[in-house]
Amino acid sequence: MSFSRRTFLTGAATGFSVLVLTACTPEAPKPTPTRTVAPTPDPVGPVPAPTAIVRSDWLGDEFSRGSHSFVAAGASPEQRAVLGKHLDGRIFFAGEATSIEQPATVDGAAQSGLSAAGEVLAYSTEGERIAIIGAGAAGAAAASRLVDSGLTVTVIEARDRIGGRIATLDDEDWPVPVELGAAWAPESGSAVSLRLASLGIETVALERDRLLRLADGTDVDPSDSGDAAITSAVDWAADRPEDSTITESLDGSGAGDADDSGDPPTARDRIDLALLEHIAIDRGAYPDEISSWYGVALPAAPTEERVLGGYARYITDQLDGTDVWLSSAVTALSYGDNGVSIRLATGESISVDRAIVTVPLGVLKQQGITFDPALPFEHRAAIADLGFGTTETIWLRFDEKFWDTDAVRWSVIGSDLAITEWVNLEPLTGEAVLVGALSGSQSAVLAGLDDDAVLVELSSSLMPFLAES
Repeated sequence: MSFSRRTFLTGAATGFSVLVLTACTPEAPKPTPTRTVAPTPDPVGPVPAPTAIVRSDWLGDEFSRGSHSFVAAGASPEQRAVLGKHLDGRIFFAGEATSIEQPATVDGAAQSGLSAAGEVLAYSTEGERIAIIGAGAAGAAAASRLVDSGLTVTVIEARDRIGGRIATLDDEDWPVPVELGAAWAPESGSAVSLRLASLGIETVALERDRLLRLADGTDVDPSDSGDAAITSAVDWAADRPEDSTITESLDGSGAGDADDSGDPPTARDRIDLALLEHIAIDRGAYPDEISSWYGVALPAAPTEERVLGGYARYITDQLDGTDVWLSSAVTALSYGDNGVSIRLATGESISVDRAIVTVPLGVLKQQGITFDPALPFEHRAAIADLGFGTTETIWLRFDEKFWDTDAVRWSVIGSDLAITEWVNLEPLTGEAVLVGALSGSQSAVLAGLDDDAVLVELSSSLMPFLAES
């Protein structure tokens, strides 16, 4: 792999920020390496302080503006295909947001990149120069196919690293590579999973069952009543003349009229947990945004196999030998019969024959790239109507295990704790590492807290799992 602009630093990732007793989001993320620094060892209450904390900040990342797409109320899956339509055989689009069958997945992004590359090959002739904007899963897949076909390819990446929303921090201070973006392996037999296997990138199966507790540490029996309420609301919405959000469908159908009295967890608690797990976190969407007709029609991304061997190698393998420009944000594209002109944030311009745009939908929504001529109305409508949500991740490393369970998946129900969803990596790796998953709203709350308040929230969130002394 050739990095014309800047030497690639393994683990550098401008899509995530390190917490050193802080959760403040920087005003403008800078393309500099991320460092892992241990916070003060002083505990806040009975839960020991982590020796290191690192978390994602996809919403605050100017080169992403969120983590993955969803179908918002009033939109349709067909708009993903519209978003993927090329412009006069000059500008092509790829990325998970353009995938109808596998949106919000690495597989969907990779397949869209291969498809876009196939379209480019149908239009191009020998000797043409192709630019790929974005070095994530879609860009890497497209580049690999085009290079193999003999075309001259340049990958232009805004960050100072490759990978896009695959963001691996490979630091000797952490016992396993830290995945702050995509962390789940696709279904067995998929193109991505086969490549992971061929590269020897370790994945591990996680038990499906969750340890479910109240905030006081009491174990609770699992129940599918919350999922049943969402299913009932979606079924009700299917017969309505207009699409509605999950929130509106829960209200309109009466499925959300759950009793919130009595001992916890109440029926309402069960619904709230299902909304958090399966809408806010799995799909990166708010229940009052996502479509009842289409938003949950496809299964969420698989969460049964976790990548432990470093997802970034999946990208570097495909870009090996490819000309890659790092720290080169694209601000404008103009196209016509003679090719495509690309303007960079540095003021430089380059000309190519064709270009594939793989930037996240969030960047297109924020008009991070302007087009001349302007994008067709149907493209602009798809960009405006489709949703782009946020799921964040926080990793905590401890000197030793303090919790009282060997369960891998933890959930807290019926509480207002800052973080209620955890993956315990200790049974899988032998190391005292916990990974928390946060919805966009939860992450926003943490981002507004000062240093001491963040540690208090972390300590409180882990209290339900504290072993008795």
